[in-house]
Amino acid sequence: TLTCIAGLRWGIVRAPLGTAREATLAVHVTPMRVIESVAVGTPTLVGPHTFNFAEAAANAIAAAAALRVADADALIAEVGSLLRDPARRARMREAAISFHAAHRGAADQLWAWLAPKLGANFVSRSAGD
Repeated sequence: TLTCIAGLRWGIVRAPLGTAREATLAVHVTPMRVIESVAVGTPTLVGPHTFNFAEAAANAIAAAAALRVADADALIAEVGSLLRDPARRARMREAAISFHAAHRGAADQLWAWLAPKLGANFVSRSAGD
């Protein structure tokens, strides 16, 4: 079964992606966060306007976890191409999973850097906070 999730805003896409990790393809046609789709290993297409998440989109594209399409015609062509090529989707899925794994733990990294600067009088961060 092929599943294509298209979203105009994150609230529309979040629930299906959270429960359907085996989605075939995620398509984001308006500026929104790409990380959530990539995080669950879904091959992801983004449009040309990613200004509010430019670095994340560029990095996901560079890692082959996402693709950028220039316009609606390119979107239709790319969706068709990906739906006909399960091996390519599998490569994108693996790239997405690897990309997400490489960027996990930002809060812990920040805390490891910040905690020593706060000094001994600061209450330490407990697990799960």
